Amino acid sequence: QLTASEGSAIGRIDAWFEGFQMLKSSPVFGVGYGMFTDYHWQTAHNSYILVAAEEGIVGFFIWVSLIYICFKGLSLIAKKNDDSMPYVMGLESGLLGFFAASYFLSRSYIAVLYVLLALASAFIYTDLKKEEYAISKKTLKVSAMLTIGILIIVWISMRASLRLAG
Repeated sequence: QLTASEGSAIGRIDAWFEGFQMLKSSPVFGVGYGMFTDYHWQTAHNSYILVAAEEGIVGFFIWVSLIYICFKGLSLIAKKNDDSMPYVMGLESGLLGFFAASYFLSRSYIAVLYVLLALASAFIYTDLKKEEYAISKKTLKVSAMLTIGILIIVWISMRASLRLAG
């Protein structure tokens, strides 16, 4: 039976806490790529915390923006072209699966994500005109809100887990 006080769960929550401490100590650019385990013995087991701690708010914003912009472009293609739906759904499913798994795994920098992003970007580039897909202030605002929202969700999850563990 798994509980919040189980060793593995506590280790993850502790790593999340330490990740937030790293982000707090170096909020703009983080502690540096690959440096999480220099500050804590265990990796974050959460891609969002790992990127935020290592790359800071700037790097985390860019990372989240890459994913969001690909989702946005794929949704524009889906609205425009029914023939593309199987490809769009496949790419969106892959990105959603990665996005969900990232909450419990440190997979921020593995090739799978970047292959999916490259395929989505190539598909968007070939299927949409530049005018249809210009990055606007609204896109950047949504990316910023996602960046903050994700950190808040992880923070709340961490705090709730710490309370459950006692």
